Amino acid sequence: MATGRSRRRPPPPKPVEDLERTVAAVAVEAPRHLGLRGFFHHYLHQMARRPRRERVFLAATAFVLTALGIRALTLSIRLHLGPFGNVSVGGTHVHHLVWGILALLLVGFLWLDQFGTRNPASDWASRLTAMLYGFGAALTLDEFTLWLELKDTYWTREGRKNVIALMLFAAVLVVGFAGAPLFHAVPREYALFVRHVIRRRRGRRVREPGAPPQG
Repeated sequence: MATGRSRRRPPPPKPVEDLERTVAAVAVEAPRHLGLRGFFHHYLHQMARRPRRERVFLAATAFVLTALGIRALTLSIRLHLGPFGNVSVGGTHVHHLVWGILALLLVGFLWLDQFGTRNPASDWASRLTAMLYGFGAALTLDEFTLWLELKDTYWTREGRKNVIALMLFAAVLVVGFAGAPLFHAVPREYALFVRHVIRRRRGRRVREPGAPPQG
């Protein structure tokens, strides 16, 4: 039986309790969304659906990591830190520029082989070659003055040109990644505009007096 008494609603949570609950919820959900699992989830649902942008992203990532890694490696060799050393063949020092050129040549050949194909195997080949391209570009540009001036100025004042070349190419990759939607949209909008103008001109010709009847 109804007692005639209205049930009392629980009092609203205090601001401090509400804040504590929010912080606790964020602490629980953050690892899921910000950890590796969340990263791969967003990557597969966002980046993997845009193959062109994905290739630029992978190339830029490989380029930056390789540039930082090769700089750290050459510095450790110069300071005699760790087990690393220069690579020599028959008494000739092999610069890492050589490995970069070989990587770029390999990427060019593989892209010729897979150009125009679209299947799961080609998708993975596209991702791997994009990373290999960034790797080779970083090794090549890290010794920019060597193939520009044919002088080994890596640790001299002129060697700063190598760093500038790395930074400029990294900027190009970043612009290509961030501005990809714009670069694709501008030609498409221009084509739509030209098509619209052509249709309007055709419509005017039809409405001109003395024009031959249609049909």
